[in-house]
Amino acid sequence: MAIPMTVVPPREPDEPYLSVPTPSGWEFIARDNEQVRGALASVALRSQDFTPNAVITLADVSADYATPQQAIDGEQLGLAREVHIDSMQDGTLCGYPARTVNYLYEGRHATTLIVAGTDARKRTWVSTVGIQCADPSVAGFAEDKALILNNFQFLIRHLGDIAT
Repeated sequence: MAIPMTVVPPREPDEPYLSVPTPSGWEFIARDNEQVRGALASVALRSQDFTPNAVITLADVSADYATPQQAIDGEQLGLAREVHIDSMQDGTLCGYPARTVNYLYEGRHATTLIVAGTDARKRTWVSTVGIQCADPSVAGFAEDKALILNNFQFLIRHLGDIAT
C-alpha cells in the first residue's frame, strides 16, 4: 500500500528534503516560520476539545552543534527543560541518527522524533516531528501516529543532485 506523502516546502535548494506521511483525514498546513515548516492536523480524531497535530521543524544548527548526535542531544535537552521525559529510544531514520522522545505536554500525550545529519558543506541540520493528542485511545490515532513517525523522510541532498 502506497503511503500518501506531502513534501515540506524548502526555503533553500540545498536544505534537507523533508516529506511527511499524510494519513487519510489529516491535512498539511505549510508554515513560514523560522523553524516550523509545517503541520498536520486531524479534525476527524479530535477529542477533549483538542485536534491531534504533528508539527515539523527544520533548522541549521551548525553554530551550536558540530555533529548530528550533539544536535539530537541538544534538542532533547531543550525538551527536558520544558517537560518531564517519560521515555526515549535511539535509532536511525533514512540512515541518519534519530531519537524518539515521549512526554506529556500541557496534559497531552506527545512524542517527538528528532533526526539530524551533516551536509557536504559541514552544516549540521536537525529536524523534528512532534505529534500530540489529548486522548491516545481515540480509534485510529495510534496507527496514524506510527505511520507518520515511522515513515517521515529526512534526506540531505547535495547541490549536484538538485535539478535546476
